[in-house]
Amino acid sequence: MRAMSPSADTGGRTWSSADLALGLALASLCCCPCASVPALLVAGGTAIQSRSRGERIPAKALAAMAASALTLAASIVGTAHTLLTNHARSAAVHERADAARGAAEMTTDDACALVHELLLERRYEPSLGLHGEPACTGSLEVDGRLARLGPIDVDLALVDTVSHRLRLTACLARGHRWFVYRITEAADCALHGVAEPLASLAAIDDDATEAAFTQAQEKADEEARVQRFRSSLAQLDAALRAAPRAEASCPLVEWPPYQRAPAAGEKLEVGSVDRRILNARTGVASAAEPPWWFLTSHRVRVALDTTASRAGRASAVRQLALAGGPYLLVYDMEAGAWPTVSAPEGLLVSRYDVTYTPGSFEGWVSLVDLERGSSLCAAHLAFASTKDLNVHRRKLGPGDWKDVIRDRVLNDLEGRFEDEATTVIGQMTHGRVWPGYKIFDAIRWGDDRTPPPASSPPARPR
Repeated sequence: MRAMSPSADTGGRTWSSADLALGLALASLCCCPCASVPALLVAGGTAIQSRSRGERIPAKALAAMAASALTLAASIVGTAHTLLTNHARSAAVHERADAARGAAEMTTDDACALVHELLLERRYEPSLGLHGEPACTGSLEVDGRLARLGPIDVDLALVDTVSHRLRLTACLARGHRWFVYRITEAADCALHGVAEPLASLAAIDDDATEAAFTQAQEKADEEARVQRFRSSLAQLDAALRAAPRAEASCPLVEWPPYQRAPAAGEKLEVGSVDRRILNARTGVASAAEPPWWFLTSHRVRVALDTTASRAGRASAVRQLALAGGPYLLVYDMEAGAWPTVSAPEGLLVSRYDVTYTPGSFEGWVSLVDLERGSSLCAAHLAFASTKDLNVHRRKLGPGDWKDVIRDRVLNDLEGRFEDEATTVIGQMTHGRVWPGYKIFDAIRWGDDRTPPPASSPPARPR
């Protein structure tokens, strides 16, 4: 075997050290089977290159390959174990729920089993999965064929991270068996459109009529939820028109009663709406997005969009409440200009032929309480496009230059808005409200527990 030159040996050691470092770093991500694949490929490539040059495979490269292979194997085994464990737990939950449905006398444990099954199947909120098990700490109230259980402490998550720590109430009924017809943030178990509850429930004699009854209640709940939101916005718009505009610091924003005590640094993620859209859409909503679309959060747009499904709109309203309570941010522009991009007509248009005029916004942002129909505080907000924005830099891939530069200009303005709005709202609300724009600013503002000044209006009652 030929001897390696000093330069080749140095390069081999450099690459093998990098491979080992990468393998060890990714080994900590053993919960993801794909995490160790890049390290395995890089280390394998280094080994192949060494063999093709007739060199000895560096020991560090072999160690990196072994570490990556072991990590990959452990990841696969761990993932399979997790899936099997979850499947076994799910089967046990369904078994307990089946037994509870046929119980002659409903108990707290029986009701909790039915609630557990419903939450596990994401029938409370499709976008949120159950994290852990529900804690049915409240009492069960049974009145003939109707029952109520609450409070129930649950942790719901978008993926694997708990995003909502809620305190809910379950509403149950008995037809030919017990079932849950509603899980609510409020303690409201009233039946919609049922004049004679006992007679209606007694008529439920099979799964089909039970499903029809439950779907009718869900439909009525969704329609009522959307209508309450629209009515709240209409009342709010009238209140904002009557209220004088002045800067005011927020009281210490309180968490709603259906959210358990927040963790240290946690904050409410509050949705937002453009005041002009608020004026137009409280009557008839439109799916079209006018300029300044980013002033209105996605969930609010869905909630007000009459072309969206009833279930989708109701889900958006619920997600707004779960994340931000009864609060909403309102942006009101007093002066400003939407950026424009222009280019000469013709087939051959270079990037230097495209010109643009910057955008700007000057106005207010207010934190409002939809339940009260009043504004809690307001602050002045102003932002504008970046000066001397380099819109003519090279583009990556094909595309019309006018469209490319328009995207760059709009992305810049939206970024400036998010930066300024996050700062202003964080200061105005003493770090208790996050508009959902900048995740790192949310963490930073979450540590600010400065109490409001003495002149602030009284805090929202619990």
